[in-house]
Amino acid sequence: MIGSFPRLATVAAAVTLGAAGAVVVATPAAASLCHGSSCTGRWPEATGCDEDAVTAKSAWTPARRIELRYSRTCRAVWARTTNGRPGDRIRVVNTQSIAQSKVLAAGQTYAWTKMVNDANIFARACLTQNPSGLRGCTDWY
Repeated sequence: MIGSFPRLATVAAAVTLGAAGAVVVATPAAASLCHGSSCTGRWPEATGCDEDAVTAKSAWTPARRIELRYSRTCRAVWARTTNGRPGDRIRVVNTQSIAQSKVLAAGQTYAWTKMVNDANIFARACLTQNPSGLRGCTDWY
């Protein structure tokens, strides 16, 4: 029994240190892989920018909603619709004329664009309905 106590203490210490090490290396939930202009052309969910996203502005075209999604951590924005129709086009553009767009595919109603920079500039999101061409845009944010 006397010989087994040091081994048990060593195992317990290793488990405790291992658990503490895991906590130290854990990545915070709000960590992102880009900021500002480095987010342009990247997907919000692939960079972690969607984790703190809020709907900064929204607007309606007849029967369709367009949202401007904003990540404070990333200082980036993107367009999103939750009730689009195939062929609808969503677009986000900033005041530097940098834009990203997406056309909804067959069967798709929920979609978003890649991001554009929103650090110290303004942006807005627009949706153009298919086939009518009716368009609605959010206010600048």
